Order: sequence, then C-alpha cells, then structure tokens
Amino acid sequence: MTIMAVIARWGTDQVLLKQVGAHYELDPVIANSYVRKSIKLIIILSLIFTIITTIFHEELSIFIFNKPEFSYPLLWFGLLLGIFSLNYALGEALKGIGKTVLASYLQNALAILLTITISMILFLIEKVNLINLIQALFLGTIIAFLVTIIMWSRQSLKGSSKEITVFSIFKEGYPMLLISSGALVMAWTDTLVLGILATSEEIGIYTVATKIALISSLLLFAMNSITAPKYAKFYNERNFYELRRLAQNSSKILLLLIFPPTLLILIFPEVLLSLFGDEFIVGVNVLMILAVGQFINVASGSVGYILTMTDHENEMTKIMIITALINIVLSIVLIHIYSFIGVAVATAMSVSIWNIWAAITIKSKLGFWIYSYKS
Repeated sequence: MTIMAVIARWGTDQVLLKQVGAHYELDPVIANSYVRKSIKLIIILSLIFTIITTIFHEELSIFIFNKPEFSYPLLWFGLLLGIFSLNYALGEALKGIGKTVLASYLQNALAILLTITISMILFLIEKVNLINLIQALFLGTIIAFLVTIIMWSRQSLKGSSKEITVFSIFKEGYPMLLISSGALVMAWTDTLVLGILATSEEIGIYTVATKIALISSLLLFAMNSITAPKYAKFYNERNFYELRRLAQNSSKILLLLIFPPTLLILIFPEVLLSLFGDEFIVGVNVLMILAVGQFINVASGSVGYILTMTDHENEMTKIMIITALINIVLSIVLIHIYSFIGVAVATAMSVSIWNIWAAITIKSKLGFWIYSYKS
C-alpha cells in the first residue's frame, strides 16, 4: 500500500505543501485550485490501483508474493488506498496554511489511535484476527479522513478551480514523485538487502538499532513541517533575505537539538540496546554508525525541502535518484564484507552524501550556505 500510495499521490502532497504555502495568503483562489485538482488526480490514480487489486488480488498474492494468504489483506488495502492517499495529501495542504500540529495529528495519529481502540474492543470480545485488524485500520482511516475534510472545509480558501488543470498538477507532481520514490528506496534498501542476504537474528538487531537511531529524526520532521511552507511563501514573494535567514536559523536550532540524543547514543549504546534484551548488544557498532548518519541528516537542516519549495525540485530529483542507487550498490557490496555493519555504513554514507550534495546545490542555486556566523 505504501508503494501504491506514493504513486497514487503522484507528488501532489509536496505540490500542495509548496503551492498552498506560497499562495494561501495573497491568492487563496490559486491555493484552493491546487487542492481541488490534486484531489481529482489522486482519485483517478487511486481508482486504477483499487480496481487492479480488487479484481486481481488473488492472482497478485500468488504470482507476485507467492503467498495466497495475502489475498484478502491485499484486497482491503487496495480499497483503503484512495482514502489513505487523500488524507495524507490534504494533511500537507493543512501544513501549507500553518496548521502543522493538526495536520500531523490527522495524518499520523488519529487513524492509529482509532485502530488501537477498535482492536482492543475486538480483543475483549475475542474477535481478533488479521482481517478484522485490517478492517479496524480501514475504519480508523475513514474516520480520520472525514475529520480532515471537515477541518479543511472550515478554512477560508474559496474560489473556482479554473486556474489550475489536472494535467498541470500531473506535470508538476512528476519530479516530486521521483523524489518521494527515491526517499522510499533510501528508506527500504537496508531492510530489503538484509531480508535477502542476512539472517533473521541480524535483521532483528539491525531493526532495533535503526528505530533507536531514527528517534532523533523526529526533530527534523517537526522542523520541516513548520518551515517548508514558509520557504515556498518567501520564495514566491522573492523575499530571499528571509528565506536565507529561516534556513540558517533552523539549521542552527537543529544542530543544537541533535547533539544531546547523539551523544547519549554514542556514550551508552549498550545500555540502550539492552533495553530490548541482552542479545541485541552485539548491534552496538550498527547503532553508532546509524546515529552518526542521522546526526548529519538532522544537522544539515531542511535541505531537501529548501530545494523542492524553491522550484529546484529537478536538482533534488537527481540527488535522490543517484544517492538511492549508491545506497543499493554499497549495501549489496558491503554486506558481503562486513555483514549487517556494512549495510549500516552504506545507509549512513548515502544519507550523508545526499545531504551534503543538497547543501552544495543550495549554495549554487540560491547563493547561501545553510550555516553562517552572520545573523
């Protein structure tokens, strides 16, 4: 569903974050037009995948996954795809008008909280099975989507939708789709390579180490949610001074915030891993390597969003695709030499490369470094 949802959104989530953030104050009609036409595009693409999975869910489960038991879960996830995609895209539009906390809650929390509540009821009445749990997620996502629609309808963005066409959204969303696809490859490469070439014990240890290291990335996620629409707004207004100041100040804040959790991981890796069991302590080196990679990722600031929100998404597309390929090659090569430690090295190196490359591109295209001693 994650892969299908990325394609079904066709980069509209990033387009809405950018264009709603850029236009909602000065020209709300354009912002509203982007939302309406993006919804149409998502519905069209989602329906294609939904029809395919509805008709061929049995064949896909057998010939693609070689697991007949995937049939009904695949069917339910196919039915959920459009709602899931629309909810996420509208959440990005809400971020564009400054409703960051509300958007994050509607995108990431509400559906899960509802699913957990429904699942607990199923547990109490002894009706827990895989399909019922997926149906619980289905219901939770629908309710979250309805709340999102209500929240969006309360905004003051009115006007017709004649200014923007579905085709223009399709064209503008394409580089954003490639960026999202590259990010997906970056996020999944280590898991897929380990799943094919590592033991189940190594996969379990690596997964725990990854979860610990990625906690610090929440800082970057929070900062991006706040600053991304502002980058689009300042760039649309050609207010390059404020754009540069926001980028540099946010990077300094992230650098200060990322130091404590990184030091904690580097000083006490055994203690953190032992919380999951003594057998996980062998992943100390993996955890420390991944922590360094995340330090560079967070300390680099919102370099990806700075490029995509300032009409430099083509440059960001090239960076993501090439570094994703580097990640794949390094992971395959290094796992044969250093086992799962090699995959950690490949992941950390790839994340570092794309952040440094993006920072250099910002200097080349926008004329400033993300760090400066000047205010």
